[in-house]
Amino acid sequence: MKMTFKKFILNIIIGGGLEVVTHPSFLNILTTIKL
Repeated sequence: MKMTFKKFILNIIIGGGLEVVTHPSFLNILTTIKL
């Protein structure tokens, strides 16, 4: 599941670029994962 999610993140970064990475929702997702 982690590998699939990692691929999902990479696809977002490659596809969307910085606009997606700096998006508040994206940051919230990362925060949720860390917790």
